[in-house]
Amino acid sequence: MEHTADTAVEASRIFGALIRKYRNAHGLNQSDLADACGLNRSTLARFEAGLTPSWSGLLRLRFGLGSDEFRRCLEYAFDKAIEQSQEQTVSVLEGF
Repeated sequence: MEHTADTAVEASRIFGALIRKYRNAHGLNQSDLADACGLNRSTLARFEAGLTPSWSGLLRLRFGLGSDEFRRCLEYAFDKAIEQSQEQTVSVLEGF
């Protein structure tokens, strides 16, 4: 199945929500987590808003969160986005 730009956008949205959930679960504000990752707070805010992150920002976030936690967030985000994309395709085809 071909994955569209919509899948990437949805993955970014889910990834941002997971980063926010992680930050809140650890009692951190955006500035705390951004500082720990070597990011500007505004960059972290864009990630959490679901905007497509930059490669350099992703690398900094990876080192700030730790590779295992970061990988779990990314894998979950992309798996959920692909799953939703497939569900939408099935829904459209069922109505056809």
